[in-house]
Amino acid sequence: MMQKQDACTAAATHVRPCVAPSCKSLLDSVPERRRNAGMPLPQTPGRKLKLFQASDPHKQWWSLDEMRFCGKCEHLFLGSDIRLTEDDDGTVHFHCPTVRCRGGWADWQYPDLHL
Repeated sequence: MMQKQDACTAAATHVRPCVAPSCKSLLDSVPERRRNAGMPLPQTPGRKLKLFQASDPHKQWWSLDEMRFCGKCEHLFLGSDIRLTEDDDGTVHFHCPTVRCRGGWADWQYPDLHL
């Protein structure tokens, strides 16, 4: 038996943030300048992995537990640490988890680990 989804849950499965009437008040409480700066996307691990698989033109993603090495900041991180934001036109952007690092897909390499 299928359970009825509320508008928020149904909207959470799409790339755009939820603007259902029950969530609109939450979005309205965010200052306009913050909304225009790029909102962090609420995501489940499965949704985040699918976004990675569809968006990364350089590497394959099998899990969010995979490690990458950022060539710009020279730090190791897990896929689950990558930050996502969405701008006003709905474009999703991927950000290195290191503060003030501007690294992206092209900078993130498979780590050269010698075990």
